[in-house]
Amino acid sequence: MKDQTDISPVTQSQRTQIIRATNDAIAKAEKIFHQSFATLPIHFDLQGKSAGMYQVKGTNKRIRYNPWIFAKYYEESLSNTVVHEWLIIWSIVCGE
Repeated sequence: MKDQTDISPVTQSQRTQIIRATNDAIAKAEKIFHQSFATLPIHFDLQGKSAGMYQVKGTNKRIRYNPWIFAKYYEESLSNTVVHEWLIIWSIVCGE
């Protein structure tokens, strides 16, 4: 199996698509749950085996994506990871 050093991270164009998909997921969640969610910063600095994570440090909240895993499994990550992270955020915000 190739490690992350053998894979180029997502391009700037792909990052733009990922950010757009994340914002679209937020908008859909707001309509479904009749609730507004704060806009969160999105960073492409995650390393390791996770494609994405929602991180809370004190009052700072952000979404982190792994640019190498997204590049390797782009379509799958775009359709699954983005929604997965927002479901985690929703469950935390709503206390579910």
